[in-house]
Amino acid sequence: MPDPATVERNPQADHPSNISPPANRPESESDGNLHYVIGLCSLALIACFFLPWIRLFLITPSGYQLQQIPNSEIKLLWLIPGAALFALLATVTKKGVSTTSQLAGVMPFVGLVYSRYKLGEGLFELLQVGAYLALFLGVVLFVIPRFLTKPRP
Repeated sequence: MPDPATVERNPQADHPSNISPPANRPESESDGNLHYVIGLCSLALIACFFLPWIRLFLITPSGYQLQQIPNSEIKLLWLIPGAALFALLATVTKKGVSTTSQLAGVMPFVGLVYSRYKLGEGLFELLQVGAYLALFLGVVLFVIPRFLTKPRP
């Protein structure tokens, strides 16, 4: 039996920091849950496009009905469900989720700022459930990706 004082120790084996993580690390459970939430919020943002957005006299058109008005600026409303669709596809493929989700989250606010500039201060009195829900989902889609774990190189 060898003397414990004479046994050579490998200093690299004592340091767990030298262990490299596997190249294809599995997705953590929290990331999977966050991807699920991002996917649901993206799908809900697309659905918001078909809810009433604004009250104009006696009618309450949806985002889809608004974009049918023959005005080229209103066509920019398609950016909201388009960005949400990209975020949904990124969630399914698990590539670029953070970037596309934050882009989809910003789009309702871009529309709000632009509409506020065009319509003035009375805009918030005209907004309906679809617009408010889109703004709420925009906040969620912008904030949630910040909690995703960063992939290690």
